[in-house]
Amino acid sequence: MEFFALNLCVQLTDKAPSPFYDFPLMDWPSLKERFDSENLFEGQSFYVKAEKEISWINDFFEFQTIEKNRLKHATVVVRFENRTELEKFRNVFLGFFKTEMAAGGLVQNEKQELLFISTQNHWTLPKGHVEKNEETDAAAIREVCEETGLQNPVITGKLSNSYHTFQKKGKWRWKITCWYQMKADSKENISPQTEENIEAVEWFDKELWEQNTGKTFNQHKKMLREFYYECNLSYNKY
Repeated sequence: MEFFALNLCVQLTDKAPSPFYDFPLMDWPSLKERFDSENLFEGQSFYVKAEKEISWINDFFEFQTIEKNRLKHATVVVRFENRTELEKFRNVFLGFFKTEMAAGGLVQNEKQELLFISTQNHWTLPKGHVEKNEETDAAAIREVCEETGLQNPVITGKLSNSYHTFQKKGKWRWKITCWYQMKADSKENISPQTEENIEAVEWFDKELWEQNTGKTFNQHKKMLREFYYECNLSYNKY
C-alpha cells in the first residue's frame, strides 16, 4: 500500500522472505527525530519498524498531518511483521479519514505528447470528483473534457489507482483517484476551465515534462515515470 501526504510518500509493507527486506529498520522515535532535523535530502528513504501498540496508529496519523513533514520530498517505508498486522493498521488508520473518490486521465496524442493542466503553480493531470452513482470511467472522461476543453478523448486502458491525504473544511480526507489512459487528437481545441482555477492546458513531450518536474506533484511524477518506463520497454521490443 502506498499513499502521498502532499510531497511525502508513505509505503506500508509486510515482511517477506527476500534479501530486499534485510535493511536496517529505524524505530519510531528515531524517525520523528530525523524529520525534526533539517538534514534531509530530496528523495531520501527511511525504513521503519511498525509499532505494535494501538496508540501508535494515532501517532502515525498525526505525523502525516504535520505540514513540515508533508512538504518534505521523502519516502517512509513502514514494515509490519505480517499481512495481518498491516491490514489491522490499515483498517484503523483509514478510520481517521473521510473517503472521497476521484477519476482522471493520462491523455496522449498521436505525437506521443501528454496533456497537462496548470493549477496552483503546478503542472498536473486532469481529474475530478466522481459524482453519486457515476462510474469511474465516465467520471474520468467528463472531468478531462471539462478541465481541458477536449471533446472526444477515448479510454485505451486502466492505470493504477493513486491515494493521497488532504484537509478540507477542517477534516482530513483520503482520496482514491482512478486513473485511465486515454488518447486524443492534437488538432482538437483545448482551453482551461478557469472557473476551477485552471490557468492553462498544454501538450508536453517527454523532454518538456522533464523540464517541469519541479512543478509536478510527486504522485504524478511517479505515475509518469512508470508510464515512460513502460513506453521504453515497448519501444525496445521492436
